[in-house]
Amino acid sequence: MFDLSSSCQSAIKWFQNESFASNNNRRPIRIIIFTVIGPRDPEPFLKCLQSSSFAFDLVVFANPHDGQFGNSI
Repeated sequence: MFDLSSSCQSAIKWFQNESFASNNNRRPIRIIIFTVIGPRDPEPFLKCLQSSSFAFDLVVFANPHDGQFGNSI
């Protein structure tokens, strides 16, 4: 079984490293898109994000397998 909390922690760590590595003085806009495949509950991921001191500007959950995106690609 896939561990959402480790995925969340990895995403936060990556964004923190990239934000600190930025050489300009502007704060980057932090957007994370999490693709949910199958019948996963996104609540553990949200709890992980909420418990972190690192803030995202936008969090998007996508499930391309539930038919919401249609056949337009």
